[in-house]
Amino acid sequence: MSRISTISSDTMKNVAKEFMSMAKENEGNLSVRDDITKNIVIKALGEKDAEEILMEVASAKYIDNPITEQLRDIDPKVLMEFTKTEHPQMIALILAHLDPEQAAVMLEGFTSPM
Repeated sequence: MSRISTISSDTMKNVAKEFMSMAKENEGNLSVRDDITKNIVIKALGEKDAEEILMEVASAKYIDNPITEQLRDIDPKVLMEFTKTEHPQMIALILAHLDPEQAAVMLEGFTSPM
């Protein structure tokens, strides 16, 4: 997917129509199960390449980003002081990557509603 540089308007229209058709068939409820995702990757890349990528993704599923690991090493009170003037979405993004205990300490430090 990262190698796709342009998508024709006809392709986008066809995909949108297919999506709408699927949504109507399922009364607006679409679910993406693992087997559907796997089938899409297999169709796009072939069995061998898909299996390689799917195994790589599965093994990397729980590996953290080094930046989020560094965030977890910072005292949550210090982190709260640095972020209290940030946009609420930025604070939420940081909170989402902290351990629950750290996020709780950080949230307790905010005195006014965000």
